[in-house]
Amino acid sequence: MDVHIGRQAILDRQKHIVGYELLFRSGKGQTSSDRSDFSATATVLSGALLDLGLDRLADGCRVLVNVPGEHLGHPALSLLPPDRIVLEILETTVVTPEVHQACQSLRKRGFVLVLDDYIGQPELEPLIDHVWCIKLDFRATDLDTLRMLSHRLRARGKKLLAEKLETAADYESALQMGCDYFQGYYFERPIIVAGRRVSVRQLNLIQVLSALSTREDLSLTEAEKIVSQDVGLTVKLLRFANTAIHGGAVDSLGQCFMRLGVLEIRRFVAILLLPQLSSSSNPSMIERAVIRGRMCENLAHAIGRENLGPTAFLTGMLSMLDAIMGVPLTQILKELHVSDEMYHALVATDRVQSPLATVPKVTRPYEDGRLPECTAIAAKLGMRFQQVSGCYMEAIRWTSTNNLQNDGAPPVHAWTPGKDAPAGPVAVKR
Repeated sequence: MDVHIGRQAILDRQKHIVGYELLFRSGKGQTSSDRSDFSATATVLSGALLDLGLDRLADGCRVLVNVPGEHLGHPALSLLPPDRIVLEILETTVVTPEVHQACQSLRKRGFVLVLDDYIGQPELEPLIDHVWCIKLDFRATDLDTLRMLSHRLRARGKKLLAEKLETAADYESALQMGCDYFQGYYFERPIIVAGRRVSVRQLNLIQVLSALSTREDLSLTEAEKIVSQDVGLTVKLLRFANTAIHGGAVDSLGQCFMRLGVLEIRRFVAILLLPQLSSSSNPSMIERAVIRGRMCENLAHAIGRENLGPTAFLTGMLSMLDAIMGVPLTQILKELHVSDEMYHALVATDRVQSPLATVPKVTRPYEDGRLPECTAIAAKLGMRFQQVSGCYMEAIRWTSTNNLQNDGAPPVHAWTPGKDAPAGPVAVKR
């Protein structure tokens, strides 16, 4: 599912961006919204924290999020990071004893409170003592009233944010009034930041993949317990173990694991999960991920690092998981809890020179047809280009031979080795 959040900058008197207001948007083309219910607030918070990430949205700055007054005591707010999120109390708030208590509780937890769209409403007067900053609405108030309000509020030690500034004259007036912060179309219109939501099902699958893939000392019993938590995965794995290529006739996960072993289970669980992690039906993308994983494993063997084979296989596959899921790879890796070595190999950190980090750097230029670059990188590993090509060709044959023949398996083309298989690299855009 796609996620869309509006973001508008907040600037200080030197025109430095000091924060952003996050705004509910139901779709990519929506430029505004009049939603002010808590469901809209929850959607914004979920998208900001779980789907897009505050660092991506706000570049390290704080963000302002609207909260209806009647929901200031909602338990979910206590789970938010007060050093990153500022709570903006809506001007529609009816001040009750419960609202007073909620404001006091939030302040004790370290939250900064801001009062939205203030035009001097007397019913909002009790909230002023609770808030650190007040937003003055330049579209709903005349300049004389704004000057009076700014003078009175500054005397009470409140910070002022001039909002809905649309012209240079608006900005100059706000400066003269002593406003501390500024927001409005004069600086920028809200920008829509889009991303893709990871479903609960996908998160569960990622956790299974993480548990199977990141522990070197995983026993058969532990692996069986992890796989058995997912019924669909269990059925598919039993089907695979029962194919003729593995001897057939197993009727329990225990027998399946004894026959295949932990390393083989890890490999094929990763393959089985790929289609279910995909954000869309794209068989060719999944097939390429499997081929890349096997090629990375072959390269590890070719440089004499057989012990890295299983890890290289998973690294190669995971390197395409962002394209398959439509979610940034760094976000996925937070859920997988991979080793530092695998993390740096996947995010292509140039300063990391481990074999695991170098192997994927051979596969990508080969796939893209950048042969001189591929040859140069392979030479650093002590390999010739012909060896790299051999690793790729074997990966295609292996992927075709190991078609799992079930709904969870990645569909593969019927390439006949030596006839239909490409003689060289297949260009793949990433």
